[in-house]
Amino acid sequence: MKNIICWILIVCSGTYMLQAQTTKEDSVMHVELYKAYTNLRKMNSSELQKEGFQTYLNYASDGYPEAMDQVAYCYWNGIGTMTDKEKSILWYKKAAKKNYAHSIMNLALIYKKPPYFSESYEYASKIADMDYPEGHFLKGYLLYQGLGCKQDYFTALAEFEKGILQKDRGCLYMAGICYRNGYGTKRNQEKATSLLLQSKKSGHIGALEELITEEPENPIIPILLTENEVINSQNLFTVPYVTHAPLPSQESTTYHGSLITYDWSGKYLLNVTPLSVQLNIDNDRITGQWIENNGDISIPIEGIQNDSCILFNNTSYDKTVRESYGTKIKWTFNDARLNAYHIGETQFISGNIRLFAPEYGEYGRPMYLLLSNGTTTTDNEKPETMIVFPNPFETEITICVETVAPTEINISIHTLTGFPVYRKTTKALSEGKHYYKLNTPFESGQYIVKVEYDGKCLSYPVQKK
Repeated sequence: MKNIICWILIVCSGTYMLQAQTTKEDSVMHVELYKAYTNLRKMNSSELQKEGFQTYLNYASDGYPEAMDQVAYCYWNGIGTMTDKEKSILWYKKAAKKNYAHSIMNLALIYKKPPYFSESYEYASKIADMDYPEGHFLKGYLLYQGLGCKQDYFTALAEFEKGILQKDRGCLYMAGICYRNGYGTKRNQEKATSLLLQSKKSGHIGALEELITEEPENPIIPILLTENEVINSQNLFTVPYVTHAPLPSQESTTYHGSLITYDWSGKYLLNVTPLSVQLNIDNDRITGQWIENNGDISIPIEGIQNDSCILFNNTSYDKTVRESYGTKIKWTFNDARLNAYHIGETQFISGNIRLFAPEYGEYGRPMYLLLSNGTTTTDNEKPETMIVFPNPFETEITICVETVAPTEINISIHTLTGFPVYRKTTKALSEGKHYYKLNTPFESGQYIVKVEYDGKCLSYPVQKK
């Protein structure tokens, strides 16, 4: 995000390059345009600025793309004329049709915000096709996050590597990130370090921060599912995307669980944060309290739900992300797509939530939340119980089930979206406590252990390191 801001300041400042003189008419034009250029920079003289703007406007009307670009710049910044963003974009587009690179790049940056990301990607692709390093960076950046295009690390890295040939520091930095995390390529720490060092020497602050950060963003190497009793299912590292179902009305209820953050592709789990949410749902109106990371963040939430999502109002907080390297960024809650369901008597709420950084005009990484409002109990005099330990666990997990009579027991482990990854049927030959030790070859993340017998269902949330 910092790279984009730097280029906005550079590109939108406007430049004037004296072209080769071929005719007397061209010579006069260049002299007049140069004079207009110097007049525009005289910030203490509005009359000279107006004169400079009029000169550019005259030549722009005659079809000169460099003049069109300067007229657009003047309209955008209110120099020599009134500020008019629409006219500015109109003149940038006229110059872009004549393949004027400066205007094409400006349009790519102007449109880099919702809901115009697709237009930004279109112009970024044009400037990249002209082999400008800024174009390679911006096109790669949009591909890296999936803004206005299908998210694609492999193609993004290809763009960054084209920019590397021209020693572009932003491309060097982003390529280093890709090689360090295995995004679009195999992990290669040596190559990542080399690229980040080159970017740092060129003055990229983020590259220095990345070099002194011990762990990469994505330190987890997935474990293959190999055991016979493990069921083929979706990879836990792939972010589940759900279709919103309006949550039923309810008085104040507190839910506890986790907020899970994925990488831009949604294929790698990056972080699991404790989350509690107190919800009041009155038909379409939702209010409550969002408590993240055991109280480090506690904010009121407010939103309206419809058939397709929850739209938040006046809900935001300041929080760091990987690329901000300790600097807090303001995030507004944009929307959520949630489902409510039961396992036994416990109610779960799960789904996707999306944050937005207004300062940068970008959405945050994909996130998934899983919340529950309690644990299952029964009405028997001696209720059946279940304990799972250790929790969190690394490789082995022990499930302790207490029954009141001999019975057949079905044990299963599910992903957060309900997909089973382990299933086993056994017998409890007597009443009392029974211990079952399991080896867990599936991947790190959040799971739900379920034990079913005699028509009852007990559930227990666990986390694998």
